[in-house]
Amino acid sequence: MIPIGQTAVTNSRSRLDLANVRAVRTSLNRAMFGMDAASWKAIMEQAWLVVGKYWYEKILPKHFTEQGAQEYGYRKRANKYEKRKERYARKVFGTTPRPLMYTGQLKQMVMSILNVKSLKSGKGSTVKLHGPPYMYMRGRGGTGPDKARELRAISTKDKRMLKDILDEEIRRIIRQDRQSIDIVKGHRT
Repeated sequence: MIPIGQTAVTNSRSRLDLANVRAVRTSLNRAMFGMDAASWKAIMEQAWLVVGKYWYEKILPKHFTEQGAQEYGYRKRANKYEKRKERYARKVFGTTPRPLMYTGQLKQMVMSILNVKSLKSGKGSTVKLHGPPYMYMRGRGGTGPDKARELRAISTKDKRMLKDILDEEIRRIIRQDRQSIDIVKGHRT
């Protein structure tokens, strides 16, 4: 499990900062495309927005699955809690319990508001997750699992995927921009 960003405890918000994922760096640079710094920064801001939205729409939901629990290395819960959770899941949902879900409130809250912003520096994006206060509770003595950290976990596989998406989005934006410039000049390549 690799943490991303920091947790802002106030207002029940967790912030996932994709700029802090060290392996999610593009292999492309502005010199490869003959671009000035301002144009490159604008392209990077647009591309990082797409990366943040992708994480929110495709990777975050994985955190609520058994596969995600294994991939992100969630901490084992107490047997007493697991038994209570299983009884509740069977009674209310008619199914087996899922990771990070007891009543479903956490998943409902974090998946209900998409709040992705690109950093002005063009070097990352921030995804704000709005969750219930218990997302930060760690049980008696503060020894329980850190649910906010588990939600922000990202695997090596995810990092590679996000890097590929970032690179592809940069290329797509550059192709689109160059095509627009050619159309304005009166010819298309």
